[in-house]
Amino acid sequence: CRLYGQNWRNRSSSAKRSICVPWKNLTGTALYVESEIPHIDTELGASKHPGLRFSSHRSSYCRWRALSWHPADRFESEGAPVPPNFRIVINHVPSNRNLAVEYRYWFQTFFGMECEVSVHTYKDVHRRETSENMWMFVCQKSKDLAQVIEMDKNKLCRLTPEDLKKGDRNQRPAE
Repeated sequence: CRLYGQNWRNRSSSAKRSICVPWKNLTGTALYVESEIPHIDTELGASKHPGLRFSSHRSSYCRWRALSWHPADRFESEGAPVPPNFRIVINHVPSNRNLAVEYRYWFQTFFGMECEVSVHTYKDVHRRETSENMWMFVCQKSKDLAQVIEMDKNKLCRLTPEDLKKGDRNQRPAE
């Protein structure tokens, strides 16, 4: 369970704290998603923004945190669990820049055409992050009748699948 504002290392193994599909190198060790703060000799992507890479070593450049998509809710949601299938902003802790999809820069891979992913904060005229910085932890639909999301240590909020279908999925549930 990820918490808003909690620092974490995005590891791509099937261990307890993992959030991605299992990726392992040939020796079977875990790989971490890393982005270095650009220097003069740092290689940048086609978008001229710092890119991502896999690293087998844990370093300070592997630290990420999930932030609420709405800036006004970030202080209130600090320490609260990140609900699945809600919009979030993934922030790179060392550079304080956000994970972004570069939809203008496409390239061919073995899996088909893919966009470049970089670490850059896109903002609109109101100083809010744009759609390039919005992400979502997509989870399989729950087969249970109700999904329990722990809002804080003292209160529990029960969401039914019908509640999730109503209105904006990113609004906080009524307490």
